[in-house]
Amino acid sequence: MQKAPSTLNATEIVENAIANQRLEGLQLDATTVKDLHQVSQRKLAVPEAIAHIKERLAGGDFRSLEVHTAFEKG
Repeated sequence: MQKAPSTLNATEIVENAIANQRLEGLQLDATTVKDLHQVSQRKLAVPEAIAHIKERLAGGDFRSLEVHTAFEKG
């Protein structure tokens, strides 16, 4: 049985967020997952985690994927 959102701890919230991304067909990279866990353990502040992602985006660390859905025509 799932817990109500108000009874989840920070680590469980991160795990749920990662699982939701996977359900949506997205795979978070290991560095992002590590940063999220550090945020949940209060070892890294949210603005720092966001800055890390922005730095990695600017540096080209993420590859671009062409997205296709079952609803597209053609």
